[in-house]
Amino acid sequence: MYIKAYGFIALLFIDNKIKKHGFKNSCESIRSLKNSKKNFKPKPENLHNLHSLCKEINELCDRHLFVKKAECLHQSILAASILLKKGYHIDLKIGVSKKDFSAHAWVEYDGKILNDQPEVHNQYNVILSI
Repeated sequence: MYIKAYGFIALLFIDNKIKKHGFKNSCESIRSLKNSKKNFKPKPENLHNLHSLCKEINELCDRHLFVKKAECLHQSILAASILLKKGYHIDLKIGVSKKDFSAHAWVEYDGKILNDQPEVHNQYNVILSI
């Protein structure tokens, strides 16, 4: 329940920040949050709980009442902020397509993609890692 309530409100702030202050400012807030953490949790034995949490976040973004188009950037910033606050040392990745003119955002833990399909590594070249 915490994730749904927090995520609902946080997504409004993320959407507003992206629209009013842009991509760079939104990414800097994740960088600041990550740099403020002193102790991260030890690596979990399996990533099932982290995958489930990201799936819940993606579903929340897909069904949000006020943010009509919560794209991968919204989803990934929300997932990154929640996972960092929970103490996980994650990376927010931004990549550009290897085939067409498009970009994508996702979250990784120890090189494993949490909120998207593993094929993302084959489809996008990482241009930013936070």
